[in-house]
Amino acid sequence: MPSTTTHLRILLAGVAIGTLVVCVLVNADESAKSSPKQAATAAQREFFEKKIRPVLIAHCYECHNSIKDADGELKLDHRAGLLAGGANGPIVIPGKPAESRLLAILRHEVEGMEMPQDGSKLAPQVVADFETWIATGAYDPRHKPPTAAELAQSSSFDVAMKLRHQWWSLQPVKNPAVPGVKYTAWSDHPIDRFILAKLEAKNLAPAPEAEKQVLLRRVTFALTGLPPTRAEVEAFLSDSSADAYEKVVDRLLASPHFGERWARHWMDVVHYSDTHGYEWDAPTKNAWMYRDYLVRAMNTDLPFNQLIREQIAGDLLPPRVDASGMNEAMIGPMALRLGERRHGDSAQVEGVTQETMSNIIDTVSKGFLGTTIGCSQCHDHKFDAVPQSDYYALAGVFMNTRWSAR
Repeated sequence: MPSTTTHLRILLAGVAIGTLVVCVLVNADESAKSSPKQAATAAQREFFEKKIRPVLIAHCYECHNSIKDADGELKLDHRAGLLAGGANGPIVIPGKPAESRLLAILRHEVEGMEMPQDGSKLAPQVVADFETWIATGAYDPRHKPPTAAELAQSSSFDVAMKLRHQWWSLQPVKNPAVPGVKYTAWSDHPIDRFILAKLEAKNLAPAPEAEKQVLLRRVTFALTGLPPTRAEVEAFLSDSSADAYEKVVDRLLASPHFGERWARHWMDVVHYSDTHGYEWDAPTKNAWMYRDYLVRAMNTDLPFNQLIREQIAGDLLPPRVDASGMNEAMIGPMALRLGERRHGDSAQVEGVTQETMSNIIDTVSKGFLGTTIGCSQCHDHKFDAVPQSDYYALAGVFMNTRWSAR
């Protein structure tokens, strides 16, 4: 199993960075409360960084910069250049959008000066953002022209990556307020209220309550993957107590089949198989131990965060010993050793190793990060906020790990 000290250091560093960010945000918030002027500047800066700078970098810097001869003598990579304008005079008049030619240029209203140069039009909302920016004073924190190195770093990918960080799944978890509903008698469970609120917004009513036999079949398949037996059906139909359904759920959760069903889902995530695939399809040594470990984890209601820790760094955690005396935590890192493994002779060891690392990274990124980063093996990711350098930094972690059997 892998020695994962480096993994924990990375996780701890992430926690430290997150704490630092929280402190900075808190301090910034306190400063905003103490000074209205500073608060206004912070809002203007946020608007510029989110709405204006990304557009300038993606569509303007290539032709209108301070490093090479700027088209039309217009330099849009710093504040003074933007306010000075180009050969035809200023294009931005702070506080006066009607007199700012930039808006007409972006709307393709000035013949021969349609921007961007590729003939495409910016989205109406983007142009509206520029109008708002100019109307509120055209705040611009770029005090001096960038150096050649700084300009080179201002790539469209960097901008896109910052925007991708705003994707909903990358935002901190929040505890939303439970919405109000009209049909309060349907359910008082908070999750049901969210569903009902959406239904009522569409003038839809909930489906009618299922008959007891249908309900039993649904919950039995959902929790164990198996149909109810005839005896179970008859027992449930004859049980007229108020908690009849709750007793069925408790029985199913206590069933060993519950862990068998739900362990299968996680086995799919980590590419579980009893063999490694490829041409020789070599056996995965002791894979059955990891399979049974997952089943026991599900059936003993092991907290999910503990399950994750054990699979990333179970060899470094305090032992979690079961009734038989086995250290369950030590089995967890087997998750990183599953999946396809290619055979090859010594001359091919580098290629074989790289493919092994690729498989591990694919499992870890999808399973523990909730995103795919495989594309970053060859180039900066075109859709997710993952540069190629991050991919090989993660590969370095795993390639610096010694694998052994315990």
